[in-house]
Amino acid sequence: MAVNIREVKEAGISQRAVDYIYNVIDPEQKKSVIEDETFKDTINAIKATDSVPKNAIEITRADNNSISQIENGKGKTFVLRGNLNFGRTLNIPSDTTIYVDGTITRNGNHSADSYDDENTGNSVDAVFRVDDKSNVKLIGVNNAKLRSNQRGTGVYIEGSDNVEVRGFDIGNVWEGVVSHWGNSDVKILNNYIHDTGKRAIWSLGSERTQAAHNFIENAGGDGFDWDAYSTGSLAYENVVVGWRRWAGFVEEGAQNSYFAKNIGVMAEFEYKHPDPNKIPDKGYTMGWADNGTTAKISRLTQNNYFIGNSMFKPSSYNRKASGGGYFAKRNQKGKGQTYFWGNTGNVGFANNGNGNIPDTNENPKDTWYKANIEPTVAPGQSTLDKFEALFPTVPGSVPGNNGGQTPTNPKPPTGSNPMVIQAEDMQLGGEYRVEKIGAASGGEVISLRGGNNNDSGTASFNFTGGTGIYNVKINYFDENDGVAQLKLNKGNQQLTSFKLDKQLGSPAANQQTMTSMEIKNVSISSGDRFQIEGIEQGSPQTAEHARVDSVEFIRTATNPKPLKPVFLEAEDMQLGGEYRVEKIGAASGGEVISLRGGNNNDSGTASFDFTGSTGTYDLKINYFDENDGVGQLKIDQGSDRLISFQLNKDLGSPLANEQTMTSMEISDIFVSKGDNFRIEGIEQGLLNTAEHVRIDSIQFIPTDSSSTLI
Repeated sequence: MAVNIREVKEAGISQRAVDYIYNVIDPEQKKSVIEDETFKDTINAIKATDSVPKNAIEITRADNNSISQIENGKGKTFVLRGNLNFGRTLNIPSDTTIYVDGTITRNGNHSADSYDDENTGNSVDAVFRVDDKSNVKLIGVNNAKLRSNQRGTGVYIEGSDNVEVRGFDIGNVWEGVVSHWGNSDVKILNNYIHDTGKRAIWSLGSERTQAAHNFIENAGGDGFDWDAYSTGSLAYENVVVGWRRWAGFVEEGAQNSYFAKNIGVMAEFEYKHPDPNKIPDKGYTMGWADNGTTAKISRLTQNNYFIGNSMFKPSSYNRKASGGGYFAKRNQKGKGQTYFWGNTGNVGFANNGNGNIPDTNENPKDTWYKANIEPTVAPGQSTLDKFEALFPTVPGSVPGNNGGQTPTNPKPPTGSNPMVIQAEDMQLGGEYRVEKIGAASGGEVISLRGGNNNDSGTASFNFTGGTGIYNVKINYFDENDGVAQLKLNKGNQQLTSFKLDKQLGSPAANQQTMTSMEIKNVSISSGDRFQIEGIEQGSPQTAEHARVDSVEFIRTATNPKPLKPVFLEAEDMQLGGEYRVEKIGAASGGEVISLRGGNNNDSGTASFDFTGSTGTYDLKINYFDENDGVGQLKIDQGSDRLISFQLNKDLGSPLANEQTMTSMEISDIFVSKGDNFRIEGIEQGLLNTAEHVRIDSIQFIPTDSSSTLI
């Protein structure tokens, strides 16, 4: 099942990357990427979030007192809330857990004068620094943001053991996460790292740096760099879209490293660097590679593995020397064995003139020295199985009632139809706790009883059943006391919100007050994230504790009524700015909306409310693209930008006719009845050569599996 645009946006991935993956790269590459297990697992992992435990010390001010609390808080758990700028790097002590729910900014002073100008050591500029410490966790809640001015790193770790960085959106930084000399057991999980001046993830001289389910976009250097003297580094199920050197690089002197089941998609985005003119273009973009040892390094590069990775170069991508998804270079001092098993894509293997097989003369430029190449992952399947067990897609939120320990995943639904998830097996947050109730299906419920009045809590889980259409049934208790509230969300979509105010004849949680709420015809994909929110209400004697027993997923026997296509002429939309109606014979209704007739470089808007049935559609905009200026179109759904693209096709005519009629399609858009859409057109060109951004119509085409649904 392909990952749709809505799911990628729910993970917080940029519109730039969404446009590129779904609308720019070649159709067969797009299909390969969005249907790949790695892409799905990474998006689901980033969408998931942790809950802050009750005992966390809350920091809401960026002052000296807060800095002192954190830096002297060994053994404590903190949550940093809001938009905070501490004015310097925060040094994290041992045995400390830091949750972030908001944005932390550190505008650094790193010179960034050259590509090799490292932001390391005692003078490092970073948001967080972990130096000579152990047992540290840095956890982002709701994709918390770490930001800089490109002169500071997100997280810098040196000489430390057992450090975890999880769940952040790290952007506009010099480097994302750095594991620099003397570290062991650093885990970098479920992060969105983008727009770096240099590397996204870098490990130098460290043991067992592990990175899984990270989405890397627009790295100024490497996506991953397993650098010199690193041992046991692992990159598993990560996605890299756009970089300027290597998607993933094993450097000289690195040993026993792995790149397994990663996806790379070559892309040329704006280079994010504080002074781009200081950094010469490397002139190439490569994929997954292993570099032999040079004269300056005393340790041999050896026993590095590349298993089941994919590398794609879109036909529109023309960056200089962007070839060779994989290679293993000998260099002056040689190298040990490298293993390439079951790697795929359309880039292929590097060939620099020495051939794509080992050179019998041991030429130091040989790109396939001691390379073991197999067409399938079979030799490494047991290794992939081990990695899958080590890195579940959603490692589990940290609930508020278990001392901050990460629980196991929720138990899978039982039975085939209905599938049932007991509420006590979900990941709990806020004030929800388990309470024993004899009338409950498993003898237990989740409840807000026992804390303050008017508490709230959450219960989350990932759907592990098959993709399809379900009726979703919440089983809960509604006693004759206060009026609590329950909400159910699927990702960012609220499925229902209702009050617990039935009169069922008893103030106790028993068989008499057990009841349910059912939501029909919900489209669910395997891996979708669900969250129940309970809100308590009432006095100590009469509080309604929002007790939930279970959630059932009842697959519908027959699919609901199929969706119908929706077609809308542009001239029937609500026009604004300089858009006006123009008669064009080749248009579907003989008319278009156009910016022709006003000033050059005008702009206009066309808006409408969607009147079709709620569901998933492919959106197709039909327009004219003449051989003249370069116009621009933007399409918004509510406050979300769906796409922005230029009208610059070469269709062989300067006129709006059948030859220059064309279209742009956006796949898998979830649309609710009543959603507002807005098209913005921007004209560009001289008086006689302007591109007038003529729009004919817009179509909503139901996807193959679409039905009328929630």
